[in-house]
Amino acid sequence: SEPLTIDSAFLCDENIQPVLPNNKECLCDKDPTCRACFHKRIEHNENLRSALAATELQRKLRLRKWFPKGKRGIKSIIVSAVNYGQLYLFLNWACSCIENKVFDPREYMWIVPTDIDTYTVLKKFGFNAEPLGWMTNKLHVSKKYIPFKANVGAHSDINNVILAATSLGLQLGYHVLMMDVDVVFLRNPFPVLEKAVARRDFLGMHAPRVDSLGFINTGFIYFAPTDKTLIFVKSLENLYLLKTHSDQSLFNSVLRHPSFQQLDFRILPRQLFFSLWRSLYKYGFNENTTLAVHAIGVRKMEKFQKYGFWHFVPEKCEFYDREFPGPEKF
Repeated sequence: SEPLTIDSAFLCDENIQPVLPNNKECLCDKDPTCRACFHKRIEHNENLRSALAATELQRKLRLRKWFPKGKRGIKSIIVSAVNYGQLYLFLNWACSCIENKVFDPREYMWIVPTDIDTYTVLKKFGFNAEPLGWMTNKLHVSKKYIPFKANVGAHSDINNVILAATSLGLQLGYHVLMMDVDVVFLRNPFPVLEKAVARRDFLGMHAPRVDSLGFINTGFIYFAPTDKTLIFVKSLENLYLLKTHSDQSLFNSVLRHPSFQQLDFRILPRQLFFSLWRSLYKYGFNENTTLAVHAIGVRKMEKFQKYGFWHFVPEKCEFYDREFPGPEKF
């Protein structure tokens, strides 16, 4: 079986894809392949994808060096991407791993920075940060982050970068946790994830918001490198060329496609992998069992601060540098 492409998926054909309210990612009356309505965005995303593909061989070599696999067992890695505007959220995750005695975050994380300032900070703290050789003068990902609006500006491009990196990790046989930077770890999630993914293709965090147009939160997905997973993720890479803003609604649209009805996936228990949207304890958080908390929507730092999940402060975090601007300066 071959991965889907824009021309074979027919994502804008209502006979293939159910028409859901506000699904702007898969709506085009002119063309069932969607091309006629998204040609400008396709061109932009193609340029980003080509730039990443040009340095793929070097990336594979680095990945094998950074995360050597043993002869037996699962080798899990975390894949994420970040710009300067979101860097304080990533460092808060790293700080949560240290303060909660989860693990050294540098042992699991493959992080793709999208600007030189972010790369410099990450290398200073010893992270396996992807070099910026894939970027060109014509390809620019904004350093800014708009904290009160999701899926706009650089965020959209960053999600494409994360997916491409995830696809590469799976091709090399790693189990990959594709993760946004607005997460904190309370305990090590991998013993649960590695056991639960056995004989399955992926596990995903629950998406409680209706604008996700589905039930998978793309900010926290654990993929096993199965044949079905590889085809699905490669199809996502091809179809993300259509993406305007919401990777989450497009992901769930592809997941509903008839070609992927045999995928074996599960939604992670919310009591263990918690989506922090409006309230904490009302929706199942348990301080004795919850493993990870993902701040969704806007005002992420405020949510973490409200419930005691903010660790990016001088007296608590080894990744805090007084020469490095705090969150309010990004």
